[in-house]
Amino acid sequence: MYHSEGTPHTLSGFPAAASEFVSALDGNRRRIAERAGVSGTELRALFRIARLVSITPKDLATYLGMTTGAVTAISRRLVDMGLLHRIDHPGDRRSLYLELTPHGHDIMGEIHREFNDMLSASTAALDAAQLEAFTAALTSVAAEVRVRSAQALRPRPLAGGGAMTTPYYRRMKVITVYSTKGGVGKTTTAVNLAWEASRNSRVLLWDLDPQGAATFVLNVKPKVKGGVNSLVSGKTGAAASVKATAYERLDVLPADESYRDLDLVLDAAKKSTHRLARILESVAKDYDVVVLDCPPGSSLVAENALRAADVVIVPLVPSPLSLRSLDQVVSIVTESAKSTPILAFLTMVDRRKTGHRAAADSMHDARPEVLAISVPATVVVERMGAARAPVAAFAPNTIAARAYEDLWAAVAVAVHLTKPATKPTKKSHPKSR
Repeated sequence: MYHSEGTPHTLSGFPAAASEFVSALDGNRRRIAERAGVSGTELRALFRIARLVSITPKDLATYLGMTTGAVTAISRRLVDMGLLHRIDHPGDRRSLYLELTPHGHDIMGEIHREFNDMLSASTAALDAAQLEAFTAALTSVAAEVRVRSAQALRPRPLAGGGAMTTPYYRRMKVITVYSTKGGVGKTTTAVNLAWEASRNSRVLLWDLDPQGAATFVLNVKPKVKGGVNSLVSGKTGAAASVKATAYERLDVLPADESYRDLDLVLDAAKKSTHRLARILESVAKDYDVVVLDCPPGSSLVAENALRAADVVIVPLVPSPLSLRSLDQVVSIVTESAKSTPILAFLTMVDRRKTGHRAAADSMHDARPEVLAISVPATVVVERMGAARAPVAAFAPNTIAARAYEDLWAAVAVAVHLTKPATKPTKKSHPKSR
């Protein structure tokens, strides 16, 4: 059934027919999605919701193989289009259900009628008995393919035995929040990103700033066992200094006063630009995501954090100086041995100011690194220090909370974190958010 001649690879028999059938259905799905003005993934989401009537974002994320943040971004667009609405979860104020609106029901009804008419016309040559047999066979094959596909996704033993391999999506991702400019909201970004990531992943936030703002906001004691010198030298493992937070799946490696000497300690160490990455290797099995909250400026700490990063996040205040800092970050990353993607976004945006409005409306088109995401200048963000909590933990329905949720969705795509983890972290303990 499978023939290989040189480089071409072709199928024949039933596999070829099945491939043609799937291809035809996929082409029809793309046509329907295009006509409805939605993406293929959004159409899959609508089909799932139409089938179940009501579903939580978490369950929809599991079905689609995406993060909850990404599904939230998708559902928000479908809500804006009038196809979905959100219903409060009766048993959990932090959760909700997604359901079709009357307009959504009308659209899905039209799609189903058209699909039924197309298949009826396509199988018109079959009599009732043949159609019943074909339906039973197709259902059986689909079920078996689904089971075998799930089995193929499980970790497999290494060749020759040994430990199980880790799927790609479970490799620890390092997110570095950095800017050469101070006062642009790096710590605010790091804390909120870490909290959003912890919805579905095991997260470690490493506070690299000697001011310890992230440590303070997450209400963690600023103490590193043996000091930063012991941590960098390897005398003390990172796990010994990791502290649990009040949030399930979110831990902190805090900063204390010894971090003032971190640059000097790194300079004295062997392979000084790779020490942070080496330290993170020791906790790679315990976490899916690490968020590095970096101090401002160009330093050995920054170089370490950038080399360890899978993506660099740059908060920008809408001003010419912030664009200059973005150029500096791009230059530093470009000159490093590792080419790392950069995602920038606007923060502290005050739309009452003409310059801020202009930047928010145009910067995304002018600079490819800048996301179309803006965090407003609002007292809600300022309250993080008093509340000792991320924005979404005490003000989940605000514009700022939704902006950080959208930011995490973009970051998750950038680092290919497409499969959620469900186990708590090694340090954290289940608590209600």
